[in-house]
Amino acid sequence: MALQKRFDDAMKGGAFGPHNSVEMNHLAQELAETKETHALIRIWDKLKDGGCSNDDPATRVAINKLHSRGKGKIPTGTLKVAAVPNELNPARRLHKICKGAVLSERSESAREHLDAACRVVEALRAEKHGGGAPYPGGKLEGRQKFELVAVLKRELGVTKNVARGIVTKLKQTRRGKDLLFR
Repeated sequence: MALQKRFDDAMKGGAFGPHNSVEMNHLAQELAETKETHALIRIWDKLKDGGCSNDDPATRVAINKLHSRGKGKIPTGTLKVAAVPNELNPARRLHKICKGAVLSERSESAREHLDAACRVVEALRAEKHGGGAPYPGGKLEGRQKFELVAVLKRELGVTKNVARGIVTKLKQTRRGKDLLFR
């Protein structure tokens, strides 16, 4: 069956069950391989709206491969896709999907090191700041953030990406904010 017809049929169907999510994932993979970004985004949204939060790893690989073409080199595609008001450019939306997955993964890996990171920051407060806030004023950015990432990386034995995720987690949690800013 032609790709346009399969896409149209998938979009016409209402809610779909788990048996259909396999077919939708296969369609998403095929759309990514044929560089039909706009249609892929619509199928992705339909998958997520259908409650398919555990997308197929092969679908994720196909999406990342399309995204890896680089800025300005991701084609919209040739399939006819109905317009939606206030819709992002398909390449931009694809970038947001991929970035969200990376940040989510980083956040999950940082979560397991959060208690140890709090102990490191407490020691940093006592050692270098006399028990006071290392970053008064509620801001941690630029060079200060880079230095804290380096300290956490060294003290916890984690990668730079995980350390960056830990800093973000510290800035998001009440305990972390108290340690860093108060």
